[in-house]
Amino acid sequence: MYKKLKRKIVAAMSLSLLTLFIGTLAVIFLTSYRDMLSADRDMMALYAQAYWENGNPSGVFDPPPNADGGQPPQHIAPGGSGSQFYSVEIDKAGKIAAINNEPHRSGLDDETMAGMARELTAHARPDGVWEAWVYHTETRDGRTLVVMLDNTLVSESASALLKNTLRYGSVMVLVLLSLSLWSARRMVRPLEENDARQRRFIADASHELKTPIAVIDTNAVLLRKDVGESRWLDNIEAENRRMGTLVGQMLMLSRLDKPAIAHETQDLSRIVEGAALAFEGVGYEKGHALKVEIEESIAIEGDGERLKSLMSILLDNAMEYALENAPVSIRLKKERGYAALRVSNPSAAISDTQTARLFERFYRVDEARNGGTVKQHYGLGLSIAREIVEAHKGSIRAEYVNGCFTVDVSFPAA
Repeated sequence: MYKKLKRKIVAAMSLSLLTLFIGTLAVIFLTSYRDMLSADRDMMALYAQAYWENGNPSGVFDPPPNADGGQPPQHIAPGGSGSQFYSVEIDKAGKIAAINNEPHRSGLDDETMAGMARELTAHARPDGVWEAWVYHTETRDGRTLVVMLDNTLVSESASALLKNTLRYGSVMVLVLLSLSLWSARRMVRPLEENDARQRRFIADASHELKTPIAVIDTNAVLLRKDVGESRWLDNIEAENRRMGTLVGQMLMLSRLDKPAIAHETQDLSRIVEGAALAFEGVGYEKGHALKVEIEESIAIEGDGERLKSLMSILLDNAMEYALENAPVSIRLKKERGYAALRVSNPSAAISDTQTARLFERFYRVDEARNGGTVKQHYGLGLSIAREIVEAHKGSIRAEYVNGCFTVDVSFPAA
């Protein structure tokens, strides 16, 4: 149980950290990339302004300083490593009026550059990114200027940023994951220790109670020989049997605490069939017919004795709480690699809230299930059943649907 709790805590922390990491990475990357593109577009707008004012088709021009007096980033300064402005002017007649191109740097001849400029002017957006180019278009007096900047350097910068973020971010995630594991152990340890103390107390108390229960039973038998039949002795013996049942269940719970169980191949079909056969007489006495549907040769890995105890608990629970003269059904099938066991019986109504708590220790809903008649149970049976199922790496659940109470158990098939 606590291993599952640790895994859930670590999974929750890891998911939170991963979400935070991805979100932070996305924000940093997108913001940085957007800022670099924005700076490129601002520089192309300044280039276009200088072009219109000076008629200078050259790709070399000195950008003005930033508002704070500093220089613009090197990656957008013409002449910087890998950076160069290219422009194409289209006149009123749609003809190419001027081209500023350096084929050895751009990798495009004038004709290709002109064709690309015509295609970009057909776009609805005056600014944008097209393949490896950032572009900006302006129109004045019927003349259209297309300014382009090789986006390779920006992409390389963004790629380097992404790689560094992933590299150092992954290291931080591993560190935080280690801290999550350490924190999970620290958080669960007090619960484990407290649970261990409780279970040890239950085991010790149960062992101590076995002796006085045996003494009371012996004395009651001897006293009956002297006084004969007595309703007082009947009460003593009945309550002593109840205490013996409770102590036995508590001892079983303490034994189920031990993580090691026998891992042997068990014929679950035969175990279920044997339990059904043993309860046929009990069902006949109580007026509950058994409806059995068992698929043959279904095997699982586990402890045969504990599996027999599980079946006894489920069948006893079903017959105890079934409506008068109602049948009890048992079904065992192999479904998608799992052994699926179902025990069901018609029952008085149980709310979803009560059903969800049936596997808690000492939880009872006898009055709700039996019209106010309190049964001689302590609310430990289904709790023990859950412990047995979980020890076999299975799952168990209960539900009340259409007047029928059902317990479904699933084990990995061998």
